[in-house]
Amino acid sequence: MHSPHEPIHQRDFADMVEQVRLREAPTDAGGAVRFGCERCGWRHDAPLADLLARYGPEFGLVNLLNDNLPPQCRGEDSQALGAPQCGLHYLDLG
Repeated sequence: MHSPHEPIHQRDFADMVEQVRLREAPTDAGGAVRFGCERCGWRHDAPLADLLARYGPEFGLVNLLNDNLPPQCRGEDSQALGAPQCGLHYLDLG
């Protein structure tokens, strides 16, 4: 939960909206979920089977992004309007 003085991002409302579930995550040909950050260029591939074992099939994709921020983006200062500067997204989600 955020304090009244912390910036709020749309990801903070992830529990209040219907999310695409991990079991429906897009994968590459090898079965990996591919992450990338537009800001810093960080990229990571995670086998879907490993993510399912760790989080479960009903885990939301927005929550998964929140749990897997690039190391250099964790704790980043926010932009003036309160949106985190990290540009983490799914590379195969169109």
